[in-house]
Amino acid sequence: GSTGGSVGDSGDEPPPSTSWGGGDRIKRRPPTVSPETPVKTACTLQLSGIPLPTARNLAIRVGVASYEIQELTMGVEFEGPYTAVRVTDKRYTASRRITREECLAGPVPVTIRPRAARVTFVGGDDRVVVVCKAGCRPTLIETNQDLATFQAVPVPEGELQVHVVLQFKRTGYEPLVLEEDLLPGPNTIQLSMIPR
Repeated sequence: GSTGGSVGDSGDEPPPSTSWGGGDRIKRRPPTVSPETPVKTACTLQLSGIPLPTARNLAIRVGVASYEIQELTMGVEFEGPYTAVRVTDKRYTASRRITREECLAGPVPVTIRPRAARVTFVGGDDRVVVVCKAGCRPTLIETNQDLATFQAVPVPEGELQVHVVLQFKRTGYEPLVLEEDLLPGPNTIQLSMIPR
């Protein structure tokens, strides 16, 4: 027989593949190969939100790698199917996840946003009251605030600064009005109030 022959043939083929350890070899090989040659994805990031001269002061983190920003359109690489993209700076921030699919489809948008302006006042004391006349959150306009707990001022998206008008009052002193252009992140305002 033909039946016996075909059974014999198919009976002879499977044992070599298992006895040769083909299955074992396939399981054993990736751990030694993958650290050396992981799948890398090239990606083009399209940065927006701030002008290039400002962006050039920042670094962007893609997964574990850090890149200095030279242009608003920039090429990066990452391992795996997706990764995090972050800008963590005292004045600006960006955060998003990018996937291999998005990168293969074309440039991936990343918006860099200004952080809220925080103010440290120098030269005042805890008896000075600050009143924001313009530029602060609408709910805080014309509201008395302490110097130490003065609320951060949002910088509008796409802007590099926010213009505020602040009035300082203290018993026995002339009221002081200052107009300031605050940068995103930390700012210092020097106070010199004149006694009445």
